[in-house]
Amino acid sequence: MKKIDVALVGLGFGSCFVPIWLDHPNVERVGIFDPNPEVTASMKEQYPAITVYASFEDILKDETVDAVHLVSPIP
Repeated sequence: MKKIDVALVGLGFGSCFVPIWLDHPNVERVGIFDPNPEVTASMKEQYPAITVYASFEDILKDETVDAVHLVSPIP
């Protein structure tokens, strides 16, 4: 089975999913994006293996991303 690349959007509640995706046996790479760059920088410090995206649009342009996990606020 091919491992997938996952991008996580929204790091408020969504930050809980970063270690879950990183530890998942079928996930090759985890990317993140949050509109607050301080939150993104903090997650990168905690999890150096993650890929940081500058925008949601950058995730959508990345053809290597297989799945996008949206955990952004409902509004």
